[in-house]
Amino acid sequence: MPRMSKIEKFAAIRRDLAAAMSGRAIEEKHRVGRRMVSAAMASALPPPRKEMPPRGSKLDPFKPVIDEILRADLDAPRKQRHTVRRIYHRLLDEHGMANVSYQVVRTYVADRKPKIRAEAGRGPVTVFFPQTHRPGAHIGRLRAASAATGSILSVASSGEEQWVAAADQRRIRITDGLLAGAVLDVRQRRQLQGAQ
Repeated sequence: MPRMSKIEKFAAIRRDLAAAMSGRAIEEKHRVGRRMVSAAMASALPPPRKEMPPRGSKLDPFKPVIDEILRADLDAPRKQRHTVRRIYHRLLDEHGMANVSYQVVRTYVADRKPKIRAEAGRGPVTVFFPQTHRPGAHIGRLRAASAATGSILSVASSGEEQWVAAADQRRIRITDGLLAGAVLDVRQRRQLQGAQ
C-alpha cells in the first residue's frame, strides 16, 4: 500500500468514521493511534507541524566578525576585498576558530554578503525599460528593409519567436537590435559582391 500524506489519511479516517466503523477498527486499518483518530474527528485538516527552534552553529560566535569584515569590504577597492578563503584563514589564525569547515563559512558568507550590501544601500539595481514599440511594427520595418536591399525572402514565426529567411539561406531571429544588424550585414555583402 503506497504511503499516504497526512491530509489523505485524515480524509480516509473521516470517510471510515462516516461509514460507522469503530475507532479500534480504524486504528487497525490505517495503523494509527487513537489520538490521530480523535484529531481526524475534530478537524478535516491535520494540525500544522511544530516548527523546530533554529539550531545553534559552531560558527555563531564568529558571525559578528565575518559581518564586520564584509562591511569593511564595502569601502575597500575591488582587488583588496576579502575572498571567502581569506576570511576562513583569518578566522583560523586571528580568532582561534576550530572545528568549523570551510563549507560552513562559505555558505554563511554567500548568504550574508548580499544582505549586508542591501543594508548599506548598495544592493542590486533593479532597472525596468518599458517596451514602447507596437506589436507587429517590426514586420513593417522588415518589408522596408527587404525593399531596400532585396535580400530578405520571408518572415516566419514559431510560437513567441519570429525569424527572417535571408537570401544567403540564413535564419535570423528578429529582435530590434539584431534586425538592424542583419539588414546592415546584408547591405554590406551586396556592396562587396558588387565591388568584385
